[in-house]
Amino acid sequence: MADIVCVHGLAGSPRWWRPVLAQLEERYEVELLDMRDVPPAEGAEWLAEHMGPETTVIAHSLGGLLAAQVAARRPLRKLVLVAPAGLPTGRHPVLESLALAGTVFSVRPLFMLTLALDALRWGPLAIIRGSRYAISADLRHDLQHITAPTLVVWGEGDRLVPTRLAQTWTDSIPNARLELIPGCAHVPMVENPTAFVRAVLDFLE
Repeated sequence: MADIVCVHGLAGSPRWWRPVLAQLEERYEVELLDMRDVPPAEGAEWLAEHMGPETTVIAHSLGGLLAAQVAARRPLRKLVLVAPAGLPTGRHPVLESLALAGTVFSVRPLFMLTLALDALRWGPLAIIRGSRYAISADLRHDLQHITAPTLVVWGEGDRLVPTRLAQTWTDSIPNARLELIPGCAHVPMVENPTAFVRAVLDFLE
């Protein structure tokens, strides 16, 4: 079993970790999971099969929601949650859709092609199903049961999963700390990989 397991978010793929993969692999054995064909309701159980008590999990957005569900039920070595879904935003569904559209159109041009190709891989039905699961999830009562040392990472300009939720996650998980990444929004490992990997390696070591 790998030292680190990386879990992408909704409409994503393992390619989203490429900007930070080489630096992580200098020190750890890393496994990139592909969750495209895993129904969200079965995601936590599926993820648990790839994790053990000595596994460190780095998980983004919807992947962060699923990883938090696993961590609330079983021990992990360490947990890094990157802009995780799983807490109510308080926004109307229409505003959720607008936030998603705004995030898509704000991504950097070099990443836009990756985003478009991965969205095509998923298809509209899977994206809708994943979005509904993420929006409806409420982990507030689960987070207190996470025992793994946890780093919560958030882009300072995240509008999709609002940055104001970062402190709630950090306060709700025992032994958690927060790292805000400047100059980026919802995908900090792509938008500011240098700051992201520095924060993660500092936490792991």
